[in-house]
Amino acid sequence: MAIAMHQLCCMGNADYLMLHCAATPEGRDVQPQHIAQMHLGPCDILKGGKYLGTKYNGRTYHNRAVLPEAIIGGVPIHKLNGRGWQQVGYRELIDIFGKVHILVDYNDDAWIQDNEITNGAAGWNHKTIHIVYAGGVDQNLKAKDTRTAKQREAMAALVCRYILHHPNIKVIGHNQVARKDCPSFDVPAWAKSLGLDPKNIETRKFY
Repeated sequence: MAIAMHQLCCMGNADYLMLHCAATPEGRDVQPQHIAQMHLGPCDILKGGKYLGTKYNGRTYHNRAVLPEAIIGGVPIHKLNGRGWQQVGYRELIDIFGKVHILVDYNDDAWIQDNEITNGAAGWNHKTIHIVYAGGVDQNLKAKDTRTAKQREAMAALVCRYILHHPNIKVIGHNQVARKDCPSFDVPAWAKSLGLDPKNIETRKFY
């Protein structure tokens, strides 16, 4: 099937598979609607303590009273405080029970199309697939690898599946491209422990 040129302009190679944590307390059940609420919910814009408006779905509104009527995960948007994004940050979520939830529809070809791009890391999204596990901090919100045995098993299987479909993809942690704790574990060391081919493990830091 021929691909239109305007589609090619929106595509990027799936070069990286970036692992994230949701930065939610250990043991908390996080489901797709919670990620949607965190990322798609309206975001108040403040500067020097002054309210400048509210960002939602790519637009800025002069106050919350004029936000459109909408519901995210069963909650009216005027009750949410999120990031105001148009797309969630991850393609898939691994909950604390090890179940993998698809957050953004995709196919398994070699390209990341415009509708498949997620907002996991600025400057990387056009070439990166982002997956997240529920957890990543302790009850005091300090960074901690909280992955359950089932989450580790599911993450390993998901990573291996992506490598099967994208043989040259490199596994990388969010903390390798930004000064963050996310995903609260050493991704290259973990990937090595799985016996992955070194070509599929990114060991560099990009900051």
